[in-house]
Amino acid sequence: VAGIFDKFGSSIESADTKGQKFSKTMGTLGGGLMLGVAAGAVAGGIAVFSLGEKADAVQAQMSNAFKNAGTSVAAFQPQISAVDAKLTTFGYTNTTTNAAITRLVGVTGNAKESLGAMGLAADIAKARHLDLNGAVDLMAKTMAGNITAAKRMGIEIPPEILKIKDPTEKANAVMGILTEHFKGSASAAAGTFGGQMAALKASGENLGTTIGQKLVPVIET
Repeated sequence: VAGIFDKFGSSIESADTKGQKFSKTMGTLGGGLMLGVAAGAVAGGIAVFSLGEKADAVQAQMSNAFKNAGTSVAAFQPQISAVDAKLTTFGYTNTTTNAAITRLVGVTGNAKESLGAMGLAADIAKARHLDLNGAVDLMAKTMAGNITAAKRMGIEIPPEILKIKDPTEKANAVMGILTEHFKGSASAAAGTFGGQMAALKASGENLGTTIGQKLVPVIET
């Protein structure tokens, strides 16, 4: 009987030793894991903070552009939100879209017209493989009456339009040609696997930006 208890005691001691080793090992691993999680959290926090700062800067610029155009962002917020939501489905973040809106309003001085043209800007960007701001630059020049900009997009302008004397009328006619030529390009791109992934990425970045914008005033105070 004593031998049995001796063996049992040895088993308990062995199990206890193994348990201590296991706990020590897991503690070490846990410390490493926690450090990894903490490092990831810090990196993620810095990333969303940066997104928030960038978005705030763009919104300040947009507010100034709308003010210079004789209006305000608040007056057009529903339209801006609708454009942001639509272009997110095309793979553009709200910050990217707002920067493009700012650029167009700054050139045209017309907030309503600029917001209405953002769908066409996305179509041109996808069709011509440009970033959104690049498409907006070409479109802004066209809206200002620069026919060369339209030609750079591969558009042939009919002679009857070239003969139009009034700059605004000519620009509107050319914009009509651009709309007809490029319409549906962004939607077509959004329907591809790559387009769907781009939209998913943009949505995720929008979420990170929202979180970052909430962090900015907390961290800076």
